[in-house]
Amino acid sequence: MDEIEIGKELVRFNLTDAKLAEIATEAMGYAVIDVNDQEGYSKCKDLHIEVKKLKSEVEKKRVEIKEDSLVFGRKVDAEAKRIKALIEPIESHLYEQRKIVEDEQARIKAIEELKIKEAADKIQKDREDALEKQKADQDKKDAELKAKEDKLEADRLAIDKEKADLKAEVERAKLEKEKTEQLAEEKRESEKRAEIKAKKDKEDREAEEEARKTREADAEQARVDAWGKKERERGERLNALSDLIAKELGMETIELNSTISISYVNIRELAIELQKKYDL
Repeated sequence: MDEIEIGKELVRFNLTDAKLAEIATEAMGYAVIDVNDQEGYSKCKDLHIEVKKLKSEVEKKRVEIKEDSLVFGRKVDAEAKRIKALIEPIESHLYEQRKIVEDEQARIKAIEELKIKEAADKIQKDREDALEKQKADQDKKDAELKAKEDKLEADRLAIDKEKADLKAEVERAKLEKEKTEQLAEEKRESEKRAEIKAKKDKEDREAEEEARKTREADAEQARVDAWGKKERERGERLNALSDLIAKELGMETIELNSTISISYVNIRELAIELQKKYDL
């Protein structure tokens, strides 16, 4: 491919230096004063999009033209490179201008998103705190309810125990009363038996005393009777002895208690002899 043909092919990029110079002049004249310069931002943004589109079209055209020949392709690449080199400062300038606003917008957006996130996090935390508090309150209520139930159960058990203790006390008192009554009855029976025994013992003693007195009286009467019999017998012996003495003395009768002047010793001796003789 000769220079003429190559020139014709390069014209196919349809983007002259004059056009690029014009775009460059226009683009480099654009500037964003500050983040509030919406007009400058819009112009830079719109022209930046167009320049990016031109750059993309040049790349597409390069690929298209390069297909004809490697040599032509190198020329096309070089031309494209040259053109892109001319475009890149424009693009960079416009991009930098765009960034003034877009970076601020991104910053503001990031701040807003952070605020939204923080608000959402706060809402979530408040919700979780509320749920945690609700759970804690519920747990407290459950604990208080359980404590009340436990107290009621303890009170019920205490009442049941008191009832059981009272019942046991009543039973104990009843048994104690029955035992006391039984002991009292046994005591009364024992006292009654003791009284009966004492009465019987007294009667037995009185009977024994009466029997003793009777025996003593009988013995005394027997003694008196024996004494009387002995005295009678003695009197009889004395009478018989008196008769014998009187007979021995040649007397009609003799009274031992008389005042007859007879020696006591002689009469005694005489009486002993007479007793032996007559077995008195």
